Formats: sequence, C-alpha cells, structure tokens
Amino acid sequence: MEIIDFDNCERPSIFSQRHYGGLSGNKEHILIDGENWFLKYPANIRGRFQNVDLSYSNSPLCEYLGSKVYELLDIPVHKTLLGISSKSGHVLVACKDFLKNGEKLDEFSQIKVSFAPHDLDSSSSSGASCNLDETVSIIKNNEFMKSVAGVEERFWDMFLVDALIGNSDRNNGNWGIIRKLDGTNELSPVYDNGNSFNNKWDLEKIRLFQSDHEKFTSEAYTGKICIFSRLSKNGEEKKVNPFNVIQSMEFTGLNDSVKRLVPKIYSEFDKITEMIRSIPMEYAGIPIISTEQKNFYVDLMRTRYDKVLLPTQEKINGLGNKSCLSQEQRNESISKKSHKKFSSTWER
Repeated sequence: MEIIDFDNCERPSIFSQRHYGGLSGNKEHILIDGENWFLKYPANIRGRFQNVDLSYSNSPLCEYLGSKVYELLDIPVHKTLLGISSKSGHVLVACKDFLKNGEKLDEFSQIKVSFAPHDLDSSSSSGASCNLDETVSIIKNNEFMKSVAGVEERFWDMFLVDALIGNSDRNNGNWGIIRKLDGTNELSPVYDNGNSFNNKWDLEKIRLFQSDHEKFTSEAYTGKICIFSRLSKNGEEKKVNPFNVIQSMEFTGLNDSVKRLVPKIYSEFDKITEMIRSIPMEYAGIPIISTEQKNFYVDLMRTRYDKVLLPTQEKINGLGNKSCLSQEQRNESISKKSHKKFSSTWER
C-alpha cells in the first residue's frame, strides 16, 4: 500500500483554513487534489498510563485501520489515507472532510439536548451522557432523528463494528446528521475511529496479553467495556460490556445488525486481514506497525467473531435452523479460515 509524506501536501491560506475540534491530538487542514482533508496527529500520552511505555498514541494508525474495516463491510465511512510527517517523525492519518461548503454537522450530543421528552424525570441527562437506553429512546422518539432514514440501523451497526474493532469511544460527539444546502438531512458517514485496536498499548503490553490466555480473553470480550452505560438494579450507572449487550439479544435493532453484518464479517475477513498485512512495518525510517501488532489485532477480531458474534447470530436465527450462514461458515470458523494468514500464540 502507498504511504504518503504529508509534509509535501498543500496547506491552505490562513484565511481559508478550516478548524477541526476533538480532544485526541492536533488536527491540521490540508489540500489533496484541491479537496479538503485534515491530518490527525498522535496525542502525547507520555506518563499518562501505568505499565505503558509509549510517548504518543497509535491513534492515527488505528483511525486508518478502524475506518478501513468499516469500508470493507460496506458501511459509509469517511475516506482515510495513511502516511507520515518526515519532519516530526510521526505516523499521521488524513481524513477527508465530508462536509461541503455551507453544510453543517449536527452531532448527536446537540440533537440529544434539543428534544423535550414526554417524561421529564430524573433519568434525563446531558448531551455528554451515554446511557444506552436513553440513547435508543431518543433515536426512536426524537422527531428530527425519525425524519432521517436509517438512523437506528446505523447506530446498531456502529455498536457492533465498534465492538469488533475495540472502539470504546463512540460518544455523542462523533456521529450525527448532515444538514445539506438543499434543505434535506442525511446521516454522516462514520468517522472518528481512532480509539480502536488498543491505540494506547505498547509492544510489551501486547506481548503480555498475547502470552496470557486469561488476559487475552478478558481484553477480547469477557472484560471489555465501552462508552455506553446502563442503570444497575440499585440505580447505579455502570459502563456496559458491548458483547454482553450483543449476547443478551434484547434489542431488536441490534439483532438485525448481527444477522446482517456477521455473515459480511465472515466473507470479508480475508480482505480485512490482508489490509492489515499490507501496511509496511516502517517508511522512511519511521516505524508504522509491528508484526506483533498485526497478529494481535487480527486475533482480537477473530476471537470476538468466534466466541460472541457467530454464536449470537446462530441463536437469533433459531440455533442454526434458519441460519443465513452457509454450511461452510458453520463448519469453519474465522479462526480456521484465517489460520494460514497469521499464527496465534496459542490455539484459541
């Protein structure tokens, strides 16, 4: 695959610059073939995390990887290019600006607090709160959200794919609705996927988890949590494990996403694996990705598919009696299918 040195890209004049928000590293407006893109720089995390010897996060690489997984699963996502800055020595990702001149993005955090619910009780919260039940209720009942086709389907598709790629930060500020110049509204493509694939882990931590079955299983699915929370029986707000939510089969929309996407994940897994394999380990002397990272990322997705996604889809479809999976897929899990691509530390 092509790696770009973004130092060579055109920068707009100061009066034409676009400014991009977010809390995870700096962003810079650039032009590629006359179109608006922005660079994501890695955040400085030196000393911020215990047992991690990493000066900068891997978020640009993980933004690229997460976005490419969405793309290979045919879910609308912003375009990304992977590259470097030879001057700074960092890996960067360029994200195409999907807003045309005059268009506006209404993030879900804004829509969420612009809605008067029928029952103004103590469960009502701020735009930043990510209570799962409240979010689903607003998607179903907010008239603005209901006027845009495919919102609930997209939300659950993101929930499932984010679980697959380990994106724990699909918050209210990184998905929304585009207000177009012609007065119509449409879903934005998926964007802001940089918190995927354990973006703040160094090689030593990856090796530790790869060599410890219990630790790996916990990170893959049993102990994983995401940005969303739910009220416990005692009224305490607790972060949820997305795989527990998927396995519960309590949300019809999520069940539909499982039925639709799990066969797609299976059919495209070789392409996803090859996409990760095709990234060079270094470019112009700048490290990009290691073999250990590649193995770890593929093993995580493979395990999540085998242990949670496929079994849940079989249950949803009547324990396999009405399964839309092929006989080949039922007989051959992704672990067997991709075994020749990557060797695991152990047989899972």
